[in-house]
Amino acid sequence: MKKTITKMFAVAGMVAATMLTSNAQISIGLTGGYATGMDLAKPQTGSTDNKNLVSDVGYGGGLSGRYLLNDKMAVGLNISYFTFGVKDVPADVTSSYSIMPISLAFDYYFMTEGFKPFAGIELGYINCAWSAKYPANYQGGVSPAFDISFNNNGLYIAPIVGAAYGVNDNIDINLNAKYMLGLNGEKQDLKYSISGIPTQQIDAIASSFVNINLGVSYKFGN
Repeated sequence: MKKTITKMFAVAGMVAATMLTSNAQISIGLTGGYATGMDLAKPQTGSTDNKNLVSDVGYGGGLSGRYLLNDKMAVGLNISYFTFGVKDVPADVTSSYSIMPISLAFDYYFMTEGFKPFAGIELGYINCAWSAKYPANYQGGVSPAFDISFNNNGLYIAPIVGAAYGVNDNIDINLNAKYMLGLNGEKQDLKYSISGIPTQQIDAIASSFVNINLGVSYKFGN
């Protein structure tokens, strides 16, 4: 897995270097987005709660770069960050979930001027982190305040559909929807902020959700 990640970032670096040094047209964009909720993990063995750990909806944003191969095709990079609430946690517990996808991307435009619908694909690595903060003396106990967390990282793939509207020769307004399909579901260690607790594991569920983004991009170069 580490070798795969290293290779992915090496390719990403070469694409970025090409984009920055080429005289061809490139595009830089900013987006804001919405993400649907998702299952995060199955109940722990022996738990009296038989419900999956489930996130609420998420919000975030991202940065994209594209190298335009021609009027209809572009390759590039995406990086974004989203935060989610978590459902069905006790009132005195604060819990959150965050994801940071980093990917290579390919877009194909069906039209080249004005309203430009497109389809594409992303392939990348997704960093996912869940955490919960418990208050001191939780549920009548004598423990200090403590945190619990787990990470669930791995590769992902995302088909994309969307459209860009050319405001002028340099500026596009973009709307897209993608289905994020993570390949990261497996057992993960629960990490406690206080010592002395035996290592426990949780069955993390592969990240799978719909992401809708609205943004603007600026094209420059020849």
